[in-house]
Amino acid sequence: MHAADLRRFAPRRARVVGLALSALVFIACVVIAVLIPNAPDGDPQLSDRLSIMLVGLALGWTCYRQATVAATPTAQGVVVRNWIITRRVAWSEIESVQMVEGEAWARLHLRDGDEVAVMAIQRADGDAAFAEARRLRRLFEQYADQA
Repeated sequence: MHAADLRRFAPRRARVVGLALSALVFIACVVIAVLIPNAPDGDPQLSDRLSIMLVGLALGWTCYRQATVAATPTAQGVVVRNWIITRRVAWSEIESVQMVEGEAWARLHLRDGDEVAVMAIQRADGDAAFAEARRLRRLFEQYADQA
């Protein structure tokens, strides 16, 4: 197996869209917070402005996290960084790797009956997603035999 086969898995479209939306949402909320009119008594409504900026920050962070999902394979296993949870899975823990037509992303089926979604391999990437799922499956097959 070549070192290139251990390159990181990352979505293509979701990354571009997520990063762009992250910046756009945050900037839009800052602009709105700056441009909202003062109260009739002239009060600048600082709490409202801060609230809008905090919402922008939260929404921007959410888009950023979605854009930065990844799966990093090593000879020992794969580190799956999804939207909220990051999980390290040893090759020996995996029973199968699947990307089923109609599902949003690839999945690791574990020997203990659990499943781990690999959001880094997203159906939205079309044929490239299925190629990446096959690459992950080949890595699993090679390294599971060595474990």
